[in-house]
Amino acid sequence: LANAVVDPGALAYLAGELADPGLRFVCWADSPAAVEAMERGLRQARPARPIDVCVELGAAGGRTGARTVADAVVVAERIAASDVLRLAGVAGYEGCLGHDRSRPALAAVRAYLASLTELHRAVAHLYDEGEVYVTAGGSAYFDLVAEAFAAGAGSGHHNQERTRFTLRSGAYI
Repeated sequence: LANAVVDPGALAYLAGELADPGLRFVCWADSPAAVEAMERGLRQARPARPIDVCVELGAAGGRTGARTVADAVVVAERIAASDVLRLAGVAGYEGCLGHDRSRPALAAVRAYLASLTELHRAVAHLYDEGEVYVTAGGSAYFDLVAEAFAAGAGSGHHNQERTRFTLRSGAYI
């Protein structure tokens, strides 16, 4: 779910579903406040295992997401320190950065994707032994995401063998 789950009822439901070892669920958080809201709801519900959470990187003037790599690192550190959340990777949505194939739009998307892979490298030391995600998606810039992720997948970082570079076909699922 390319969004934060902060509703106590939804968190209670999710905590119950996590008893199924076959369930794989990943959501996002973009601020310490979102992490705290998730923790409050989950601690009351007592999940069988932590929820996998990706740090969402946004952009200046955007609707969601940590605004800078430094802000996103703070969120990642907070998730990694949680007893009910697991840092599962980094995520974003580049589709809001441009609405055409003009040079400025393409440059903005490429710069954003570079920041997303920079964030992944910056928090790599916080990942545990589980699966790691780097994900972005929209509908207009699949080629740029694929290009950036191919470069990231071939970078030789120490989490490479368990990192899933994932191109999503939409903004929220």
